[in-house]
Amino acid sequence: MVLSFVLLLASMNREYVNTFLSTKTGNIACQEKFLEPLKDEAKFSIFYANKYKWKRQIDEAVKMWLNGRLPVWLNNLPQWFTPEKMSRIPDDLVEDETLLLRIWTEQVQRILQGRRDSFVGELAQSGGEVEAKEGGGEDGKEGEGEQ
Repeated sequence: MVLSFVLLLASMNREYVNTFLSTKTGNIACQEKFLEPLKDEAKFSIFYANKYKWKRQIDEAVKMWLNGRLPVWLNNLPQWFTPEKMSRIPDDLVEDETLLLRIWTEQVQRILQGRRDSFVGELAQSGGEVEAKEGGGEDGKEGEGEQ
């Protein structure tokens, strides 16, 4: 097994050997990825990583960056800032309660739209007929008064 690994390294292009071997831990690599001068979309990937990889070491830097950029994202809604990504933002990092409320509102609207779309799809498949649920009429009593 060791021989196979040595042969693999020997057969690799020399300029790529350093990308194959590293002494960095996953925690350090995650933190460095955030701290590099990247675009917001790339930095946002920090919220897809396990929070224990970054929370203790760079929590304040993430919080400052998020609270500085969040108003811009909510006002401009860049294409990459989807409702799914909004749901990734930890509530405890958002300092402004109105921004947090806007995020929650976006999430609720997305859920309601999904339910509406589902209902309309079911309605279209049934040919416009809405079937009554078990239990009967409007007052929930079935068959009363018919004797």
